[in-house]
Amino acid sequence: MHETPLTDVTGKWVIAAVTRDYCDVWHVSDSHDREVMHLRRPDEGVEHHHVRQAQEHHGHRSDQGSTEYYKYLSAVLSGASDVMLVGHGSGKSSIVEEFAEYFSKHRPQDFKLVTEVRHVNLPALSGGELIQMAHEWKKVQMEFGS
Repeated sequence: MHETPLTDVTGKWVIAAVTRDYCDVWHVSDSHDREVMHLRRPDEGVEHHHVRQAQEHHGHRSDQGSTEYYKYLSAVLSGASDVMLVGHGSGKSSIVEEFAEYFSKHRPQDFKLVTEVRHVNLPALSGGELIQMAHEWKKVQMEFGS
């Protein structure tokens, strides 16, 4: 599989893998070329990143920069035709749930495009596997009329 840069999601069906520091967005298509957009959290400087990691390791997560990051991700995803959000973790440690809550509260008209929010083992899945997951989800949606 070949990866090509995705520069615009307008009118596209996408799956977005959201983590605390980056979001990878794939265009879901039947093509063997995997269009992917790599979105990075705004740079907070090495010291801040190190402090944030240390806080997380001790159970004290910092949300410094989250609002701008979520605002950025919401703006990028708002042009898509269908969005599946995936993330690692659950409960309070789930960045995808935190982002979905922000997205639904601040851009409810665009959040309607999100058809699924799912928890997965992101480190163990490739872009192709995530795209396959999106295809399977869409098939279930069509079968049950969701």
